[in-house]
Order: sequence, then structure tokens, then C-alpha cells
Amino acid sequence: MLRVLGEPKWSRTTPGEGDEHGTTWNHYEGIGEFPGLTTWPAIAAPASSRGLSSSPNRLSKAQAIAHFGRGYVVTRYAFDPCEHDEDSEPIYESPNGPLVVVEYRARGNRDFGWR
Repeated sequence: MLRVLGEPKWSRTTPGEGDEHGTTWNHYEGIGEFPGLTTWPAIAAPASSRGLSSSPNRLSKAQAIAHFGRGYVVTRYAFDPCEHDEDSEPIYESPNGPLVVVEYRARGNRDFGWR
């Protein structure tokens, strides 16, 4: 990750639960094809990654389709408010969720959000 992307703008590590190892969330800005936030979650041990997530600034659905093609799915997500910390609220797929995401799952765990 460091060889390809360099130092992240900021990182935060969340502890694992049970047998799960902790995850370090590395946040970058201004890399990739569009300006915006790119997140690379890395698992501490064994060293691996859970995928790369890119959330470009002001990328419309039409722009995403024009650039990346038609192999997408549209998914709606909602936040689970039962957590006490706003920064750690889990999200889940929901047919009426307020967060609408265009996902190119065949390209990896890379998603492009629009509202």
C-alpha cells in the first residue's frame, strides 16, 4: 500500500472482536481517476486488505456510467443507529436507505457514491 499510494492523509485502527483481527483504515485524498476520498482498510494479522473504496467528489451516476461502463449495480444503504459512537455506525443494505451507491463489484470492492 505504501509503495503504491504513499503515506495516507490519516489512519485509524479499530480493534477486532473475538477471533477477528483489528483493521487499520487508511484514508487518502486526491488519488485515482477522480478527486475525492479513497479508503484502504488493512487487517493487522495476517496482513491483508478488505478492498479499496473510492468516493469521488461530485461524481454523478451518469458520469460514472460514461467512464466505467454499464457493469454496475445500484445499492441503497442505511446506518445502524444502535452504536454509541457516530464514527463507528455500521451500515447495511436497505431498500429505503438514504445512502445510494453505484457499485462496480466486478472491478473489485470499489464503489462510487452519489446522492
